[in-house]
Amino acid sequence: MGDIHKHIFELKKHWEENKELEAVIVDMSNDGSPNQVIKPDIEEDQRRWLIISLCLHNAVSPALRTYVRPIVETEYKNFKKSHKIDAQQFPNYLKKYPPTKKDMNYESINNNKLVPKKISNFTKPYMYSISVNMPLYCTNIDIVPFTLFTDVANFDLCVKDGVDFTMLFLQTHMAHYTGFDDTCDQKVRNPWAHVNFTEWDTVKYQTCFQLMTQVIKNMAMPRPQEIAILDQLTNWESNGMQLLKGTTIGLELLERITEKTKALATYIRGMGMISDDNFETSRNAIDKISLLLVSSVQELKQKNAELESRADKQETIMQQLSTDVDDVKSAVAQSDDKIHQMRQQFDVVTKESEDTKRLVLGTKSDILQKVEGMAKEIQETHKDINTLKRNMSHDRPPNMPFFYPPNRLQNFIGRDFELNELETNFASNKEKVYTQVICGLGGIGKTTTDSEYAWRSADFYEGGIFWIDAENNESIANYIQKLAIDTGTTGQNAQETLHKTTRWLSMLQQKWLLVIDNVDADDISGLISELLLGSWKRESKGHLLITTRRESAEAEEDFQVSTDCCLTLEVFTPQESINFMQIRIGLDVKNELPYVESIIEELGGLPLALEQAAAHIKGLKRFGCSFKEYLEKFKKQRLKFLKVRQRSKARLAVQTTWELNFEYVKQHSDESGVGDAAVALMYISAFLFADDIPQALMNVGSPENVTDENLCEVLNDDIGPKQIMEILTRFSLFQQRYSDSVSVHRLVQEIVREKVMDQMNQKNTLRNAARMIHFALSHCKSPEDVLKSDSIERGSLGMWNRLALHANVLQTYILNFSKLNADELDVCFNLETAFLLQTSAIYHSLFQRQDEALAAQDQMLSILTNDRSDVPKKTCRDLTFVKIPLRTDQRLLLENATSAVITGDGHQKAENEPLIAIDVESLRIKGNEEFNEKRYQNAIQLYTEIVRSTSKTQLDAKVLSNRSLAYLRNMDFENALKDADSCIQIDPTNWKAYCWKAYSIANLIRLGQLEHQWESVGLAAACIAGYYNKKCLIEPKMRIAYPVVRYTMIANEDELNNELSFLVNMAYTTLLLKKGVYTFTGFCRNKCNMCSTDKAKYVDVCMRQHHFNRLPVHFENVTFVENSGQVIVDKHIVATFLRCTFRNGQKGCEKYPKCDGKEGCRHERKEECAIQFRYLERNIFVSGCNGCPGVVAQYGGAVYLKNCKLLRCGGGAALSIGNGSLMNIEDCQILKMRNLGIEARQGGMAEVKRCEIRYNQSHGIAIGPKGRGIVSGNTISDNGQEGIWAGGVLLMNRDKGIGAESTDSSGGSICTITENIICNNGMSGVSLDGGIYTVKGNRIFDNCLWGLMAKSRSSVNTENNDIFKNKCGGIRIGVNYSAVVFADGNTIREHTGPGMFSVNAHENDAVEHEARTNKSNLLG
Repeated sequence: MGDIHKHIFELKKHWEENKELEAVIVDMSNDGSPNQVIKPDIEEDQRRWLIISLCLHNAVSPALRTYVRPIVETEYKNFKKSHKIDAQQFPNYLKKYPPTKKDMNYESINNNKLVPKKISNFTKPYMYSISVNMPLYCTNIDIVPFTLFTDVANFDLCVKDGVDFTMLFLQTHMAHYTGFDDTCDQKVRNPWAHVNFTEWDTVKYQTCFQLMTQVIKNMAMPRPQEIAILDQLTNWESNGMQLLKGTTIGLELLERITEKTKALATYIRGMGMISDDNFETSRNAIDKISLLLVSSVQELKQKNAELESRADKQETIMQQLSTDVDDVKSAVAQSDDKIHQMRQQFDVVTKESEDTKRLVLGTKSDILQKVEGMAKEIQETHKDINTLKRNMSHDRPPNMPFFYPPNRLQNFIGRDFELNELETNFASNKEKVYTQVICGLGGIGKTTTDSEYAWRSADFYEGGIFWIDAENNESIANYIQKLAIDTGTTGQNAQETLHKTTRWLSMLQQKWLLVIDNVDADDISGLISELLLGSWKRESKGHLLITTRRESAEAEEDFQVSTDCCLTLEVFTPQESINFMQIRIGLDVKNELPYVESIIEELGGLPLALEQAAAHIKGLKRFGCSFKEYLEKFKKQRLKFLKVRQRSKARLAVQTTWELNFEYVKQHSDESGVGDAAVALMYISAFLFADDIPQALMNVGSPENVTDENLCEVLNDDIGPKQIMEILTRFSLFQQRYSDSVSVHRLVQEIVREKVMDQMNQKNTLRNAARMIHFALSHCKSPEDVLKSDSIERGSLGMWNRLALHANVLQTYILNFSKLNADELDVCFNLETAFLLQTSAIYHSLFQRQDEALAAQDQMLSILTNDRSDVPKKTCRDLTFVKIPLRTDQRLLLENATSAVITGDGHQKAENEPLIAIDVESLRIKGNEEFNEKRYQNAIQLYTEIVRSTSKTQLDAKVLSNRSLAYLRNMDFENALKDADSCIQIDPTNWKAYCWKAYSIANLIRLGQLEHQWESVGLAAACIAGYYNKKCLIEPKMRIAYPVVRYTMIANEDELNNELSFLVNMAYTTLLLKKGVYTFTGFCRNKCNMCSTDKAKYVDVCMRQHHFNRLPVHFENVTFVENSGQVIVDKHIVATFLRCTFRNGQKGCEKYPKCDGKEGCRHERKEECAIQFRYLERNIFVSGCNGCPGVVAQYGGAVYLKNCKLLRCGGGAALSIGNGSLMNIEDCQILKMRNLGIEARQGGMAEVKRCEIRYNQSHGIAIGPKGRGIVSGNTISDNGQEGIWAGGVLLMNRDKGIGAESTDSSGGSICTITENIICNNGMSGVSLDGGIYTVKGNRIFDNCLWGLMAKSRSSVNTENNDIFKNKCGGIRIGVNYSAVVFADGNTIREHTGPGMFSVNAHENDAVEHEARTNKSNLLG
């Protein structure tokens, strides 16, 4: 072994001494094969030019020569025959080529270029500066211009052959070829020869290859020849790519390129007759490239010689190494004997070890088998336990804000096949929308099967599980509205709410399940048709589960599903029924199996009837009730019902089992100390909402106690209601729903109502139910309490919402009873019924069913005004405090109070749970987690809970930013934009909000939901986002939405004016202004945005009156300062202003419209103001200069103001004038104007929403003459004259005597005035003076004259307004001629003058005659 080590050491030493060999090997490894060389040192543009040159010379030109020859020969023969061009003479020769009318150049043939040209001189010499081709020498020479003429008359015009014929189409200096060979390629190579290397970029290079390929294909040559030439082009393109990319190329390829280049250079040098300078450049370039290539080949050969020398040296070294290796082998052979001996000894030890190992492995195998068996059993046990937990859990699933199924049935038994079928069908269609229908009889267990599947599949439906009871359209509307309130998708009516909610469902990214229960109506129309058959679910990821009593064939046709999608629930099989009875009762049925089977046969295996029977037997088992005794009772009771009327077997089974349970409760409830109270409550429940009867309804009643003394006594005890619920649930007459509520099957309700047919019994039952609901309503939070409160009342109306359902159901039964029993009207005309109707009206209005709401309110008002009712005034005020229909702001408050509350762990708080404190931070963290898991809708719901539970002053802007992004991911761009704007309002430096705003606007424009002009707003948002975070501008989505984002920082006035002048030809530029005062007189002619970037600071802009009349503009965070000019937006222009302040406009008199000509008067002749002021004392004139408004939209221009402040402008705040003009003002403040607040006239349109319009010296809003307006949701108060004035032009002609008064009907205005607060104005709240108007849902109070005035042909529809405490009265209708004033549903109260007052024309003429007389006396 020592010899071996010695030789190895010597080999290692020898290797280290030959480092040169190592370097050679490494060099060869790095370079690859020695035949590889580096790229030649040629510029890229020259390489491209060279490759195209080689292709033209070697591939294209030879093919073209072959292709052109026959075509030219044929054409020459044709012209020889038709025009005799081979013998033509001057002047009769062919001058132009007939097909193209192109001149033919005869100078190119027959050496005609040598014929001398004629000279024609001009008469007047000209001075020219001529540069002579000598160094540093230039002179001026007087020359006489002349013109050379070709002497065609002396030309030889005979065209001898096809070659001469082609020369006629070339310039003279290009026609130097003698045949169709390589001498004729000049024309082909001319563009290539006039080389400008800077033009040879990648695009031109690729284009040349495409053109050459297309030329070869268009020649229509034989297919093998075409393929060969195309292969040649492809080969050159491939080799050219290696050369261009800078990769190493082989010696063979390099030599080939060199050879072809030399040939090309030789060819070009042989073309000396071409005298073009650019062609000289080509020759020089080819020569230079050829030299470079030759140099590269020589360098490569030299390197190969060096490598061969190194290889010889390497061979010598390897021979020496081989000798050393032989020595090592010899030493190793000597050691083999010693190793063999050691191996024998090792084999003996190995054998002994293997014997021991086999013994150990045998023992280990037995142990492992036992352990694996136990592990498998444990794993299966865990799996069974988890499955059991999942299937049996009654807790809400975690991480599911949307989970609406009813509580899980405690003792669900059977239906394993049907549940497996549902799971299989839905799982196999998990990637698409799928509808499954469950058909079956009433009481067969459809709803419980749905509920069980929903609970078991909670993990599968990450998007949520939703539940709708589709018994009728009203029930659908109720459930849809509840879901819409939770998801923020409420609309203006039930149809719009359904549309928005289903659209929200269809956009969910995770799978969801919608259970539509009890679709039993005969007619599939209205809301249920849209829900079941609408196109909204076409692209969704949801599953629909429908239950119906229809047969499967009928369901297939009505619901438009296939046969495979219908699952029919059958009654239980005998064995399933036996198992059900045994498990439900908890008794061994073997001893009485024949009687059990007989009971099952009598009940027909109907699950509802089996449940009733099992509950009866179980409840009485402690008294020894057996299956035999129950069977005898059942047969007797069933016989009684059969004597009365024929019924279906299922209906008879349910009625019989219910009657047995009911009779037992009636006879034996004394044992529990409740007497007949349970029976009375069962009667009452038949007239309530079936699905949720809360324990709060079990009370003594109000304003008087219930008529049943026993029931009153039991309910007055704290334990009594619980005892009643326990008895009724024990016998399965009720089902436990929540910990504090029960439900009753609708089939059972029908049976109970049939039992309460006696008039007096039904009357007392309805009266007691009304009193109990009234009592419960009076002891919970009401809508009136929420509307009076200043704090956020999240979830506070949960109990009221539940009770309102019962009030809505019960009032229907009461009204129907009153119609059928005219002598029992006292059941309707009482205080408790009035409260039920008012609750129902609010409930309907909250759920956007305004017709039903108004009908309920009318019924309530008829009760209050009826002689039978003696209602105190305080109660009347309480009943009329909430006006129907609800205003938008009221509805939003009540929706917030009724919506489900989500706790910090992501669960939805049940409606019956008490209010809890919201942990905002835990909700935010949970929302972020849901967002990161891409459950965007869950995240939105959690963020929404924070927004709803937090006041605006305390809301964190990040929550709104996060929700905006979640809306974006959910493709709800409208809500994303709203949240981004709200976030910017709170934190103007939040760059993310600006990003989301920019994305939202871009997508809304793409979808056509915003006009294209809004792109400037999105662009400004993108620029501001880039200012705060430049990285956001390089995001792919941003580059797609806004390919050009250009902004410039402006620090002072000079920079602004310079930039504006520079931007004449640069569109889409946003100017970001730092805080300061900027004065400029003009604006750029392209799209431009101007925004402030300083946090919470405004930029002051002073500008002369300026017309924007070219392209859209956008301002943000800019103040138009006092004494600066108007902003006027002309036709076809859209100007947007966000968070801007206006103080501009030419100032009017400070005391306008009552200027006395003294201090503050700006009239050039102050005495005129003084004279007018004296007349003003008799209400004849307006005195003073009115000034100019701050912003004007005229002649078709559009202005959008949002979150702006208009403070003390020169005259009014905003004016819209001229046909097509629009002034859209939202969420703005219009304060302290010298004149009007907002004005629209002469065809202009004003949309004013959610604004504060106060302290203006004239009208708050003026619409007319010929104005158009939408005024909604504003506060209009403390203005000097009318809050809102609208009208036309009143024409008077007194020359014809009293009564000759008329109006110009074309000057009337049109305006919609809704849901405003109009108060404390100097004249009337609303004054209408000609036109068409709608006045709805406003609060008009404390105005100095009338609440509302209408005259001069004003057609007015005034509904549901609250008009009170106005000084002169409520509504005054002046001389209105043929126009109609319609008033309905208004509350007119507490006025100093009359509630309504009307003036006829004769009285008005007399009053005006007296006014004219007084005016004449003043003027005289």
